[in-house]
Amino acid sequence: MFRFLPPLLAALAFNLPAAAAAQTAVPSLPSLAASEPSPAIPAQAAEAWHGTIAQRGRQVPVGLNLQGDNLQGDSAELWLPDQGIRGAAVRVVSDPAGGAFSVQLEHWPGQPRLQLTRSGTGAATVLSGTFQQGGFSSPLTLWRGVVTLPARPQEPRPPLPYRSQEVTVWGAGATALRGTLTLPAGPGPFPAALLLSGSGPQDRDSTLHGHRPFLVLADRLTRQGFAVLRLDDRGTGRSGGDLYNSRYSDLSGDAQAAVDFLRGLRTVQADRVGLIGHSEGGWVAAQAAQRLSPPPAFLVLLGSPAVPGSELLDLQLRAQLQAQGLGEAEIEARAAAQAEALAGHHASLLTAPLPSSEIEQAWLHSRAFVQSPYLQDFLAYDPRPALRANRVPTVPTLAVFGSHDLQVPPVAGAGPLRRLLSGPRSEVHELSGLNHLLQPARSGLPQEYAQIPTTLDPAALDLIGRWLQQAVR
Repeated sequence: MFRFLPPLLAALAFNLPAAAAAQTAVPSLPSLAASEPSPAIPAQAAEAWHGTIAQRGRQVPVGLNLQGDNLQGDSAELWLPDQGIRGAAVRVVSDPAGGAFSVQLEHWPGQPRLQLTRSGTGAATVLSGTFQQGGFSSPLTLWRGVVTLPARPQEPRPPLPYRSQEVTVWGAGATALRGTLTLPAGPGPFPAALLLSGSGPQDRDSTLHGHRPFLVLADRLTRQGFAVLRLDDRGTGRSGGDLYNSRYSDLSGDAQAAVDFLRGLRTVQADRVGLIGHSEGGWVAAQAAQRLSPPPAFLVLLGSPAVPGSELLDLQLRAQLQAQGLGEAEIEARAAAQAEALAGHHASLLTAPLPSSEIEQAWLHSRAFVQSPYLQDFLAYDPRPALRANRVPTVPTLAVFGSHDLQVPPVAGAGPLRRLLSGPRSEVHELSGLNHLLQPARSGLPQEYAQIPTTLDPAALDLIGRWLQQAVR
């Protein structure tokens, strides 16, 4: 679930968590990417460099486009496409005496930093040094050439048959949430959907391992006639605030404010606005539904848990360790260690291997994360009262899961939701062979996510689209 995480341990371990101090001002991410593996061509770059860092058996791409010759104060572009960083502007800080220089993206989880020295001449020139992010450090060598983006054939390519615009929603506590609104062609008004991401800090496209599922989902729904709003999470991308110092009441307040924003647009049908939440986003959607008057026109829950957070982390850890082939005794020992760590909030006791990169593990084992208000709300939260509440069953609700989901295993998701959503206006579907991100999967382990070219399985997209058309009639 912590899909992004990706999340705490197995759950909070997908998305790279944002540092508590990280705020805003990261340059906006491009809305489009090539569908074939293709070079990320820099604009007006004097020098383009590319390389990789090793993370859990994967070679993760890194790119740097230098736009000056003196390497002192000139801007550069940093590329970490796995994290959604695509041409972010950074400044170069140089050490003239030693010939070294560094670049750092300050307003981003873990503040990624490259410390490099140029060596060699002509075609043999390389930039070598280290890559650092949070508590993670790795050797890094960059060669001339542009970074190559992974193949993501479902991402939209221009020309697009709809409009896209940047918007600001003022969330709970007057927090500025930046995002993208896509509108079908024509004057409208249109039905609308708000997309709510899973656990951990996520940008508006819900970027993970080079995939941008909310970009793909928004494209599909807008082509079907829906206005779609997707937002950067608190403290991520261009949004203000601090996710890990926020409470769940803040997040549901943000969702309520976003729905009110959509209802106030002349291009939107105010009585046909609903919420689509992935993983933890389904929890936020159900909470927000209790606060909205009138209630939302629909709810779509994608891989959303139906058990308390602490129980989910236990079930998630066991499912993933079992899929990795560990024996029962080892699984029980690691589950006990995780439970002890969470009960006592001791970061030093988080010893179970996490399905995350070394960068993510460094953050997840930090005391700041383990003791954050956000994580404590996650552990204590029980979604069942919100799902049972009188108002939610009156809202048409679709729940979609993958049979290979190891972040929200069937015992934590599809099974209990079939009992909770038993009304005539609700449907629960478990799609064969899909993982937590609704990709066609082999084992379902998070380590596979980046290697799968499909961002969202076409069958899942078809199901969501058909159901939504019926829900807003």
